[in-house]
Amino acid sequence: MSKQRPRVVALALISRPGTREILVSNSRDKVTDVRFQRPFGGGVDFGERGEDALRRELFEELAVELGMVRLIGVVESLFLFEGLARHEISLLYRTEFADPSLYAREVFEGIEAEPKFGVWRDLDGEVKVPLYPPGLADHVAAWEG
Repeated sequence: MSKQRPRVVALALISRPGTREILVSNSRDKVTDVRFQRPFGGGVDFGERGEDALRRELFEELAVELGMVRLIGVVESLFLFEGLARHEISLLYRTEFADPSLYAREVFEGIEAEPKFGVWRDLDGEVKVPLYPPGLADHVAAWEG
């Protein structure tokens, strides 16, 4: 029996007011060179609540504080990334910036050792790169509905 375990992650669905845009990071698989986008967030540590992990990750990745944070769904994904089988359970949180002036930014530069750049992705726009995890757009539509 495999000793591997699913990874639990908390992801921030930050929507730009008055638009169908969400904040995503641009990433790529270094093995396949496939580019993709994904909301900011990261792993939930043992004993840590998902909301606390989300607030920590967004501060670590972008040096931003979050205001409202509300769980809106969960997505389970099985996929290959950088040549390895992965299993993730993504806690999807609708969130808002504590500082409303951040919505005017067009680009967010990450501050971690491997910086990620954030951009606003128009969910109604032309699909240029995949958005992960699969099913994410359905959860966004549900909170809008």
